[in-house]
Amino acid sequence: MIAQQRISHAINRLLVLAAALIAGFVPLGAVQAGGLIVNEASNGPSGAKEFYEFVVVGSAGDPTGSVNLDGWILDDNNGEWEGSTSGVGISPGYARFDASSSFVCSALAAMPPGSIIVVYNDGDPNPNLPPDDATDANGDGVYVFQARGACIKTCSGPPDSTDPSYSSCVTAATPSYTPIALRNSGDVAQSRDAGGTLFHGFTYGDITTPYPSGSFSISSSSGSESTFVFSCGDWYSSGNFSRLSAKLETPGAANDAANQIFLENVRLGNFDYANPSAKANCVLLPDLQVQKSSTVSTDPVNGAANPKAIPGAVVSYCLLVSNTGSASAESLITTDNIPASMTYAAGTMFSGTDCDTAIDPEDDDNSGSDESDPWGASISGATITMIAKTLGPSESFALIFDATVN
Repeated sequence: MIAQQRISHAINRLLVLAAALIAGFVPLGAVQAGGLIVNEASNGPSGAKEFYEFVVVGSAGDPTGSVNLDGWILDDNNGEWEGSTSGVGISPGYARFDASSSFVCSALAAMPPGSIIVVYNDGDPNPNLPPDDATDANGDGVYVFQARGACIKTCSGPPDSTDPSYSSCVTAATPSYTPIALRNSGDVAQSRDAGGTLFHGFTYGDITTPYPSGSFSISSSSGSESTFVFSCGDWYSSGNFSRLSAKLETPGAANDAANQIFLENVRLGNFDYANPSAKANCVLLPDLQVQKSSTVSTDPVNGAANPKAIPGAVVSYCLLVSNTGSASAESLITTDNIPASMTYAAGTMFSGTDCDTAIDPEDDDNSGSDESDPWGASISGATITMIAKTLGPSESFALIFDATVN
């Protein structure tokens, strides 16, 4: 079976951490399938109505595999920016995601790529925030946590004004947003793995060089009443980020149309992690799946009562093409070869949106109005060909036909 557009046979990955989650424990520093990038960091429209927004990303080897974020670090400047702990924006302490503190936090141990995670200052809540949601209860792929809630562990320093390293945080400190509070004049938004290795981070305002490898400045302007947002492409490139008025902040949602495409491609496993600057990463793609099923309908001995695939038996087939992607597939051609042990039963092709409702007749040739109403089908030798001018997102095209056992 061949499809002349990209066909992805997605297989759901088993959650190998299930047993640990049931026990309420996930080992710190478990193998990661991907990581966590800062998608938006906002100082808020007034007061301290701040939030961090992260996006879970996969990896080239496992683009759709769930990511264990238990123990991952979120922080502002830890002192590595400006190359000295005497730098600005350093608040003693930091925060970690804690998947084992409560059952409602266990989702953090197996986060699907493309998920959005919002952590906000619950001491001065931003009015634009979506409701708290530690479990993705509404299925929108958005998780919202209070910075002082059960799923976020406040940790004492280091880092502090003399040491940029990260403590193990075996014993949590009193819950507080202060260690990760964003300074208006200049600060950092960053994520680190459970071992303290920087995964993603950027700075703004009066934080000067040097910066850690892979980090960058979005703007030298103040962060007051501002938000800093990612669009699409390489998240280690400052050109893909912008400083905007906090009036334009979008906690828990895509930052712009390109960011929405980025999120969709990450969720579907279409993002090219080996080449993050590839143009295709910021273009929606169809995601086609093909299924073939068959049933013995009748045989010359038993008729339709428990028929067997013996010579003379009629086998009914269904070919189903589905688009689970976020863009239409154009000029779709799918072919299937009838086995040498079978002979096609002339005049038995019917099309429709699924196997059960395929009732539109398709003649056996490749001409006529039946080839575009809106689908077409034909046979040449032993090859069945299905065509469709377009197949939109969440749409499917089915073709049924019969063949006789030789």
